Amino acid sequence: MDAHGLRQHFVLPAPGSVAFRDLVVRHATELRSGIDDRFKAVVFIGGGIDERMQPTLPEASNINFAPYIRPPKLLLNGSTDDEHPWLTRGLPLWNLLRQPKQLVLVEGAGHMPPAEARIPAITQFLDRILGPVRPHPSGD
Repeated sequence: MDAHGLRQHFVLPAPGSVAFRDLVVRHATELRSGIDDRFKAVVFIGGGIDERMQPTLPEASNINFAPYIRPPKLLLNGSTDDEHPWLTRGLPLWNLLRQPKQLVLVEGAGHMPPAEARIPAITQFLDRILGPVRPHPSGD
């Protein structure tokens, strides 16, 4: 809200602008400082390289960020995703991600694969990478 109590609406800067670059860099910096850069695993759901965000300045390009994601990665996409179609957006992201990586392409699913496919895939991946969740000793 502004000084007059009116709601301010965010407008995404044009992808090729310095303002867009600054926004992307600020988001990346905040994320890294907020979690102290200690990711042990990364899960992408409905991930893809969105050509609508191009062209942009190189330091804000998701194409340049993707290869630097070091922890093990799970890319969980639906085969009929309308937001990030597999061949034109999902596969380009997959090709940019370095090993170790795992792909789960849910047949017939859209942008957000259903929970009955999503939850077991994510749980198996995280159990393999982080180890299974153990009950608390107090039983809680």
